[in-house]
Formats: sequence, structure tokens, C-alpha cells
Amino acid sequence: MNPLFLDRILPKDFKTYTYAHKYSRHMFIVFACRNELEIKNFKTVPDTALDEKRSRPAVYGQLVHKGVVLLNLIGVHLKSRDDKTDLRLKQAKSISQFIKNLNSKTSLVLTGDFNSHLKEKTLKPEDDLFYFKNEFKNQLELVPHLKPTYLSSDQEMSLDHFFIKELNNVDIKVYNLLDYTSDQPFNSFYNEISDHVPVTLSVTLPHKV
Repeated sequence: MNPLFLDRILPKDFKTYTYAHKYSRHMFIVFACRNELEIKNFKTVPDTALDEKRSRPAVYGQLVHKGVVLLNLIGVHLKSRDDKTDLRLKQAKSISQFIKNLNSKTSLVLTGDFNSHLKEKTLKPEDDLFYFKNEFKNQLELVPHLKPTYLSSDQEMSLDHFFIKELNNVDIKVYNLLDYTSDQPFNSFYNEISDHVPVTLSVTLPHKV
């Protein structure tokens, strides 16, 4: 995602958080929240960026309202391509270790593009999502959905997910708002924001906002 473009299209009462990167074509992971909220302790997760150019680090931050930490947030974009399962699992292990080191009882949301390919493509014994669920099984639970979130190829794929801890009244929605066979709406979104459709998660927070 291009954070400069995101700043231009978000409502004026939103602010964004991301990291510095020297590669001019790097596409960033970005957190955004309304002005009455803030992201504290924003940082990248160690050992999740696999190279110095295109690979994205996982990012972490605490969503805070009036000094109260509401959520721990982790955003990811794991290694792409169906032949890179082992690298994705390496990234997932680093994220799992980071969560363990947090040693926090605060609710947590882990979300993003997991590039979770099916075993028919990876030629592994199980789907990528099986391995991710196993990696996080003692920390987080997957919010299940079966809808495709990547529509930019001949094969639709479900690549974007939420793993959560200590949250209630969970509701996930996958929005196929964009006709990806048309010209302007999808191309603008595709070129500047993402080649995936929006996915949202609604939850009941442990503290009133």
C-alpha cells in the first residue's frame, strides 16, 4: 500500500502509522485510526522482513483510547507465491515468538495478507492455513471465512485472514465491492491501495470507547 495515497483518500479525522523504508517501490503495511484513538509503541516485528526491498515486515502497535490500551494489533503481508510456504512459515514463527514475548493479557488481532495457498498449489501435505493455525494454536484462534479475497487472477483465492485473542461478538465481512473486470474503479484501487478486496472484522472491545 502507498501510505501517501492512503492519507489522501481517508476521511480527515483519520491518521496513519507506518515505518520508514529506503526502497522507492516498497509497498507498506499501514495502520489507520480515528483521531480520538492512537497507536502507541508502533514497531516492526523482528525477523519478518526477508529482504531489503519488497519483503514487508510485520508491524505491531497498541490501539489506545484516553490512555487505555484497547487492543494489541499486528499487521502482516507474508511472502507471496505458492512455492514459498517454508518462508511464510518462517515469518509466522517469528510472529508467534513476538506474541509470546509480549506476554500480554490484552486482546489481540493479527491480520493481513497471509498468502495462504492451497496444497494443490504448494504441493505440501496440507494447506498453508493449516500450518498457520497450528503455529498460533496456543495463542490465537482463526476467524473462519470461505470467501475469496484475491480476485486479480483467473483463480480466486482466500488469502486474507484474522486471528484473534480474547474478543467477543466477532463478525467478519468480505466485500466484493469492486468489479475487477471493469476499468476505472478497480484499476485505481489496484494501483494505489491493494489488489485484494476489503475485509473487515467487527468485535466487542473489553473497554468502552
